[in-house]
Amino acid sequence: MTKYSTAIGAIIGKTRATSEHSKKMLAVQNRILNATAALENLAATRDPAMTNQAHILQIAKAAERLQATIARENEVLNTLRTAAVNDLSDKVDHKANLKLDPQYADAVLRRFQTLKSSDQAGLIGDLMRMKDGPSLAAILNAPSAASGIAPEMRSRYIEDYQKSAAPAEYAALSEMFDADSATGAVFNAAKRSATELSDPRVVTDILSQQERSQAASGAFDAATGPQPLH
Repeated sequence: MTKYSTAIGAIIGKTRATSEHSKKMLAVQNRILNATAALENLAATRDPAMTNQAHILQIAKAAERLQATIARENEVLNTLRTAAVNDLSDKVDHKANLKLDPQYADAVLRRFQTLKSSDQAGLIGDLMRMKDGPSLAAILNAPSAASGIAPEMRSRYIEDYQKSAAPAEYAALSEMFDADSATGAVFNAAKRSATELSDPRVVTDILSQQERSQAASGAFDAATGPQPLH
């Protein structure tokens, strides 16, 4: 039984990790993969010297260890996520520089208010290309009643500007969130493995399948092996 470790391996194969933060999350995924595979391999290979009940107990204890590993790695993930968001958001904010300049903010907003809507969009585009964060902040940080920009459009403008002003940092932030989501999926698969193998009925069924497979293999060998001469 390796279906969950196989699923985790597939998730890892699709996880993009080029930034330092994403690589650390990928390392968490790999540790969970190793712990899950160890449990599933243990369940699939009973020591012949062990009774079935002793094997079931051994698997139950190993499943508990996997659950403890998941809980521990989840705390690690929470710490990594917080550090990544703080670091990358600060870098994006620094490059975007969406900070009001008190000396010019009112004048910029008043000028914006006098323009037709098509010219307003053009001005915002020009400011984005110029990477004029303070002037954009004067417009985008103003209340919708003053700027005439709907909240959802304001959010879109800010996102587009951050992508253009800090492309590498924004891409790293997006990649990190994807890696974080993938790590959550890895945790869920590992939890299902631990839960299933904590159930004596599941382990008993695995043992029964192994015994049937061994019996079938023995019968096949007997039927295809050298036959006694009469």
